[in-house]
Amino acid sequence: MGAWGYGSFDNDDAADWVWELEHAGDYEVVRPVLEAVAERDDHLEAPTCCEAIAAAEVVAAGRGRPLAKLPEDATRWLEGRAAPDDAFVQLARRAVAAILAKSELREVWQESGGLDAWCERMDDLAARLL
Repeated sequence: MGAWGYGSFDNDDAADWVWELEHAGDYEVVRPVLEAVAERDDHLEAPTCCEAIAAAEVVAAGRGRPLAKLPEDATRWLEGRAAPDDAFVQLARRAVAAILAKSELREVWQESGGLDAWCERMDDLAARLL
């Protein structure tokens, strides 16, 4: 995982996912990314988690509660789109909770000594998904 910060988009996997988002038509492209995390009981790999966090940020932004530094590409993609429905919000909340509870990404931040800072960012995201 190429990461340069604790933020939701401060890693290569999230940046790559946003690039893919630019070429997508609607929120249905977001669903499988969130489901890949929210609906699994086994070990969650870091790259998948990074993509799901970026997707959850798009859902939060689409509901009017964006990250202060949402990437321009994601902001442009959201323009003119209706807000995601409640089902997307609940799916995003479940994905973030799963990542926080048990994931390779959590382990990476724990081993690096940055767990507290990363958890603060994730708690902020979860609060914006209320």
